[in-house]
Amino acid sequence: MRKSIISRLLMFFVFATNMFAFEKPIFLLLYTDTCPHCQSFLNNTMSDISVKNILSNFEVEAINVNKQQYVPYDIDFTGTVPSIHLLDSNHVQMANTLTGNIPAQELVPALNKFLNLYSQYRSSVK
Repeated sequence: MRKSIISRLLMFFVFATNMFAFEKPIFLLLYTDTCPHCQSFLNNTMSDISVKNILSNFEVEAINVNKQQYVPYDIDFTGTVPSIHLLDSNHVQMANTLTGNIPAQELVPALNKFLNLYSQYRSSVK
């Protein structure tokens, strides 16, 4: 019990500390290691060079929800995996959740569109 509380406090501290360091939007992937669609997405889409290139504009986080039940963000997670959540640098979900085994040729344009909107948003807030 005590170890669980300490690990949660430590996790909160790490995320709270990093919260101010992020200027990039956050690409949060929720998956499981037992889901065939998740494995296909990880092996094919996430390894595509065009996806890797566009993800350099994001802070990328991947959480295996079977191993880590606590998701450190207030997001619209329905339990469907794989699911992608796009958040601003303050951890606010900025777009609808993307779910399923999305091919690279569909994911890249969606991420480009999000980055354009995010850039406009950041400009208007400054």
